[in-house]
Amino acid sequence: MNQAFAALLDEQFTTFPASRVAALLTVFDAVATQKISLDDLMTAPLRERLDRLHDLSAETVANEQASESDRALAVRLLAARPVDRDETLARLASLLSPRNASSLQSAAIAALAKLGHPRTPELLLADWQSHTPTTRSEIFDALLDQAAWTEPLLAALEQSRVLPSQLDARRRQRLLDHRQSAVRDRAAKLLATTSSSSRQTVVDQYADALKLPADAARGKQVFAKRCSACHQLEGVGHVTGPDLLGLTDKSAGAMLVAMMDPNRAVEDKFLDYVALLSDGRTISGMLAGETGASLTLVAADGKRFEIARSDLELL
Repeated sequence: MNQAFAALLDEQFTTFPASRVAALLTVFDAVATQKISLDDLMTAPLRERLDRLHDLSAETVANEQASESDRALAVRLLAARPVDRDETLARLASLLSPRNASSLQSAAIAALAKLGHPRTPELLLADWQSHTPTTRSEIFDALLDQAAWTEPLLAALEQSRVLPSQLDARRRQRLLDHRQSAVRDRAAKLLATTSSSSRQTVVDQYADALKLPADAARGKQVFAKRCSACHQLEGVGHVTGPDLLGLTDKSAGAMLVAMMDPNRAVEDKFLDYVALLSDGRTISGMLAGETGASLTLVAADGKRFEIARSDLELL
């Protein structure tokens, strides 16, 4: 193992050596399985070179001009051998911003989870409303994978910092099937109140309408006036909201709930986002897609806005 380190750290690095770092991470993983301290395997000169590589990794993580792949590798190295744990936590948490590519945020979430620090849940749940659905899903998984981190997640749900509607069916089920009965009970109570009492009152008020005879012609008129800004049906409207043809329950009762309390089951990606840009403009719309370099919002009139992540101040 010493020879492996010596071969990979055989020079004084002045730029970030991506291929060397990738190989080093493989060696680190092998060492971790044997529960051996990295520092115990290295001589003083090798340790100094690894410290220099750590510094280069920190610089690469902070460099927005560096490639996504290099920054993600640098994130993994920082987590594999954190020289200053508090500094590393802060550096990784700072990457959880819509300004950064989703792949880089994903690497930061995985690194924070790997460090396993007690502050990790707090850092993952900070600035929650600015995260995209992709990032939120990965944070949910990181928190649900650690038994001790389920408590901070439940607390955030109870305090409405995280909304129950932002949990998809699979992650809801993980909470409801938790091995600890106390967690199951809290989750059942929280997830049973996803729909607000005020919206349920509205649903109840219109329940008698289900007894009236159906009128498809009037329904089309209402759809064109009230629903077509976000949905398309039979060539009328805009394709920005969920596909209505994909509804599995088309019963009158289910339709009533979907119309009067749509947020009860709406996916996170179909919520309205407001993007504040670096030039002071704001753009609102549903999140239609995201790449490493940009986000796409679709306004109520169907107009699409592709926003460079580098132009985002806040989402």
